[in-house]
Amino acid sequence: MKNINFYRRLPITMDENDIENEVIELFSNEQHYTNGVLLECLLEISERQVLNYCLLNASIRKMLNREILARWDEDSVDNTETCISIIIQLGLQTAYEYMLSKAENIMNINVKNEILETYEEMGSSVEYMGITL
Repeated sequence: MKNINFYRRLPITMDENDIENEVIELFSNEQHYTNGVLLECLLEISERQVLNYCLLNASIRKMLNREILARWDEDSVDNTETCISIIIQLGLQTAYEYMLSKAENIMNINVKNEILETYEEMGSSVEYMGITL
């Protein structure tokens, strides 16, 4: 099983297929990770993907939309920040729209502000360095 240090030491740029394989392997071993560690590993992978200037294939993004939302803790600022970073870097529009739809009803004002600030910066679409859904 790979640990967070493995993911931190990944090359800064990676082939899209290698990145997709890392995502698949990470989630095939998800039972070995805490929620926080799994999200940190995925964040490391997403930081490599964004430099490819393309989106992961649709089936991987669909799975990631589902997995991110399942791990989002709307009471945790740190968790929310990590999820938002992954969402933006991987172009996870469905997860982004879900978070935006929940923002007004979130009780933790810091989490709510994090989501609303992201909306002010990004608008209604997840877009990064010319990658648009």
